[in-house]
Amino acid sequence: MLHDITYAKSILDKFFCNHPLEYGVSVFTSCLKTKHKTILATGYQVPCKMQPSSRKKSVVFDLRACNIDTLRYCLNNCSWNNVYDGTDINEKFQNFIETLLILMSRCIPARVVRLGRKDLSFVSPLVRMLLNKRRILRRRESC
Repeated sequence: MLHDITYAKSILDKFFCNHPLEYGVSVFTSCLKTKHKTILATGYQVPCKMQPSSRKKSVVFDLRACNIDTLRYCLNNCSWNNVYDGTDINEKFQNFIETLLILMSRCIPARVVRLGRKDLSFVSPLVRMLLNKRRILRRRESC
């Protein structure tokens, strides 16, 4: 609800909304030459009722030397005819990117790793992935 003067010496303009607690209304002098003043309605941020997940997911690409060497080998032995045969530069570039992404998805493994709130700050997603792998191998060994 407005309590400031919006025209000359009276309140003529009003602002109606469904949620009055979520909006604030301010009155300013207009930039235009007019007797009316400008009304600015701003929304307040209402806190979300959902609890954010304490576990963060991140994708980890295994960029160890053995996987990079495999990618180099595949890049060397790949047929690049689809890139050379294109007539338009955009088509050639698109074919190059597609070929590169296909080879990267084949040669460099990617894993989704969850970092919990109890994980220490120096535990990177790669370290967490390797710890999970070690834990799985130890379980298999004990069975």
